[in-house]
Amino acid sequence: MSVIKKFLFCIFFFAYTNIYAQADITHYTTNKGLPSNYIIKTLTDNKGFLWIATINGLCRFDGINFTIYKHNPSDSNSLRSNWITDILVDNDGILWITTEWGICHYNYYNDNFSYLNKIDELYILYKAPMCLDDKGNIWVAFENGLYFLENKTKKLKSTSLKNIADPQSIAYFNNKIYISTRGNGLYYYEVASNQYKIETNKILPKQTHIMHLFVQDKKMWMATDIGIVELSNNHYTLYNKFENERKVEKLMCINKIINNDSILLCGSYGNEIYIFNKYTNKFTGNFNKEAFPNTIVNNFFTQDKNIWIATDRGLFKVSFSDRYGKTINIPFHAEDKNKLVTNIIQLNSSKQEYTFLCGKKNAKIATYNIQTKKFFINKEFPNNKSISGYNCLYQYKDFYWAAGDSVLDLFNAKHNRIKHYTHSYKTISLYVAKNDFIWIGTDKGLLQFNDKTQKFKFFEYSFLGTSIENSSFSEVFPITAITEDSKGILWLVSIKYGLFSFDINKEIFTPYRQKTTLAYNALNRISSIAIDNDDNIWLGTMGGITCYQPLKNSFKNYNSEDGLTSTYVYSIAIGFNNRIWGRGNEYIFAFDRRDSTFINLPSEEYQNRFYFIQTLSKINSNILCGFEGGFTIYNTNNNYSIHKPQHIVINKVSVFEAPNPDFSKNAVFKYYNDNIQISFTCPQFDNNNPYQYRYRLVGLDKNWLYTGTIGKASYNNIQPGKYSFEVQVSVGNKWSKSEKLLAFTIQPAFWQTWWFKTLAIILSVFLVIFITYSWNRNKLKSIEAQNKAREKEIELKLKDQENAELQLASLRSQMNPHFIFNSLNSIQKYIWENKQEDANEYLTKFAKLMRLILEHSSKKLITLEEELTALKLYLELEHRRCNNKFDYSLIVDDSIEKEKIIMPPLLIQPHVENAIWHGLLPKETRGKLQVNIKLLQAGIIECLVEDDGIGREASNKINEKKHHKHNSIAINIAKERLKVSNSLGLIGKLEVIDLYNENKESKGTKVILQIPIEYFEKIK
Repeated sequence: MSVIKKFLFCIFFFAYTNIYAQADITHYTTNKGLPSNYIIKTLTDNKGFLWIATINGLCRFDGINFTIYKHNPSDSNSLRSNWITDILVDNDGILWITTEWGICHYNYYNDNFSYLNKIDELYILYKAPMCLDDKGNIWVAFENGLYFLENKTKKLKSTSLKNIADPQSIAYFNNKIYISTRGNGLYYYEVASNQYKIETNKILPKQTHIMHLFVQDKKMWMATDIGIVELSNNHYTLYNKFENERKVEKLMCINKIINNDSILLCGSYGNEIYIFNKYTNKFTGNFNKEAFPNTIVNNFFTQDKNIWIATDRGLFKVSFSDRYGKTINIPFHAEDKNKLVTNIIQLNSSKQEYTFLCGKKNAKIATYNIQTKKFFINKEFPNNKSISGYNCLYQYKDFYWAAGDSVLDLFNAKHNRIKHYTHSYKTISLYVAKNDFIWIGTDKGLLQFNDKTQKFKFFEYSFLGTSIENSSFSEVFPITAITEDSKGILWLVSIKYGLFSFDINKEIFTPYRQKTTLAYNALNRISSIAIDNDDNIWLGTMGGITCYQPLKNSFKNYNSEDGLTSTYVYSIAIGFNNRIWGRGNEYIFAFDRRDSTFINLPSEEYQNRFYFIQTLSKINSNILCGFEGGFTIYNTNNNYSIHKPQHIVINKVSVFEAPNPDFSKNAVFKYYNDNIQISFTCPQFDNNNPYQYRYRLVGLDKNWLYTGTIGKASYNNIQPGKYSFEVQVSVGNKWSKSEKLLAFTIQPAFWQTWWFKTLAIILSVFLVIFITYSWNRNKLKSIEAQNKAREKEIELKLKDQENAELQLASLRSQMNPHFIFNSLNSIQKYIWENKQEDANEYLTKFAKLMRLILEHSSKKLITLEEELTALKLYLELEHRRCNNKFDYSLIVDDSIEKEKIIMPPLLIQPHVENAIWHGLLPKETRGKLQVNIKLLQAGIIECLVEDDGIGREASNKINEKKHHKHNSIAINIAKERLKVSNSLGLIGKLEVIDLYNENKESKGTKVILQIPIEYFEKIK
């Protein structure tokens, strides 16, 4: 190898090792949602989903949620087997899967699978590997031969190769299809000639286990049990040694490292992932042997800055995106109880050592060496037994100051000397100014220590806040943090009262508080302070972070609405590029001043304990944050950028919870398919900050609807019309452009269309005209017929009877139009209220009733059975029109021969109508109507109509308020008819009785109607 190549490789390997040191490893197992820990292969589709093939089902992963697909015996469109042998995405973006029972593809819009073969047509023992050729055809190796799937027709065809023993991998290389096996040779099939051979040579004996084929740069690399084999220019070369001659065996898979074609990663059957350099043709190292103990590595997949490693112990994601800091776990001694690391410093002369406070209260000073991994507590601190410990630590040059209650100690690292000073205040914060003054924030005010004179000076400040603030803490004026700007002005903050400046020369405090109308403002409860290069003052508050600009005397606040996940901020520091770093009650975060975006950096759960006393420390270009058991180093030179979301995709669309495939295009749904659920997501694999979603249905929603991190939307009772579904995704406070994911149309029902409504109105008018015309015509015919009959049948001596008959016919003619008018009112009501189904049913029954009326109108007399049929229809119609406001019963004595008794039509109905309209409908509660018909004696039928309505007196009062008088046509007609029968000596009876309860309150009305049926039999 040339000197230049060696030099370049050394540079790369050093850089690679450095990058890997910052890589983050995430381990996914069944505990996190996988169907199995034995992973066969992973890849991504063109929608951004990661697909994971396992021996217990297929899995789709969007970075947050796993969707599992398994065999379902009751669903023919599910997978035939849970053992997935290979997955592949073709040039059209279709996902293909081989299982124990053949080959299938995933129907994205239907969310199911379609197989190409019959269940006993293809044989698969362990694997059926797939590959693509340069024309987009898919090649599949089965136990019973080599098949290919044409790119255009998607039809499976066989080749001359009819038997392949235990195929493991397949690749298209130099216009040939290569198929590797486990101990049965290397097959290659010539596409043009449809011929195949088995390759055997000294490098690859037939018994070799060739587990994976990888094509790159006009070469094919083979992972075998004897090492890595290179095929180039029809020449085979075996590489299986490290530079120290250690042999490499049992390789399972090969892939390139991210963004580097000179390095190959080789997975093995043991617990190692080897690094192979193509320049030296040597194995140069191991890819973190400790991270993958005793695992079989089946497959690598590179994605952006991630490497996905499929093993028999789960799926590993190795991320090189510098999203997280480097965590240092300190091996504390067993007897050390105080393991919380705070106030970390690093002396200039000790670049490998970090000194920090150790403990939650009255902490001790401890030191940890990263290189030697040694930890010790400085037991010479404190040197006075009466001092219990320290509250804060501050580094200045090669000195560090440690302050506790009533104590201030100075340690000179260069000369290893300690100075001890005492005072009488409770220490909260510590700062060393440029003029070498040491400033101590106490519970009562500001304390200054002059290192030259070795004297303390206290500055008391009596500030009066709101009543809530004054009573919130027992301390008089607690100073939680101190710093200094470029002009030498001292700035300090109080968790009780807010931000203050202190003029050292004038010894004057000046408050700077945010206004509020409340008893107190959380923004004036400040925990920490930092000043950037522009002398802007940044504050950590109980309401987020705040920037105060002294020249403008203005505050700018940032909180959860801007992308901050924390509510309270306990510590802040200035990092590289003036990024503001903070420790909140949820996550470490960095705030980019340029675009006002937050980058939230999640940490392990155990690191989030005692977050309220985890102080951020800035050391060189790093931000350090301690936790219980160690500390984390964040390199502020790293980008730590927010990964912008890619495209949003629909997971599933359901209509009434049933999957609907039509959402792939502008779907058209029937009016009754107005219940739609939409599930959507934006795959994310390199993001600390979970995506936020908002959506709207254009054509329905006026504003965006926010769902947080849940990508689901549901709509019910959507009115007919055209709609489009749009989604936006956000990380931090930046929303993406709106993406139209779905367009659909809800068709109206035929009765909702304009033409139907117009036609209904026309038909209604025509029906009214027709009924009126028919009734008038039948009326005239009926009168003429009755007159002729009376002239023949009634003798002169019965002239009074003839006159009575004419009068009776006239009265009957008044009854029919009265009932028809009320019925038409009912139909009109339904039509105008747009109750299509009710109108349709009502119209059917009304038509039947109209037919009976028309038939009865041509007759003088009808049977009691016909009268009751019409009455039943009328009751049903009125009961429905009144929205079931009353219950009714119609009881007829069994002894009555209904088909033999004759009577005028509509004799009973007017009394029923009167009871409904004037007794039951005005009643506020549900009413009851009873109609009883019995044979009173020979020749007399008695009909009782009883209701529990409001009574006649209350009904008359209602009519008076409506300025019209109700004349009971039903009672008048009945009286006239009985008068005629009485003139013939056949006594009838009509009596209306008002019903009262025991409190003399009306409880309804009873009508007693006795009909002399003999009279009508005589004039028949």
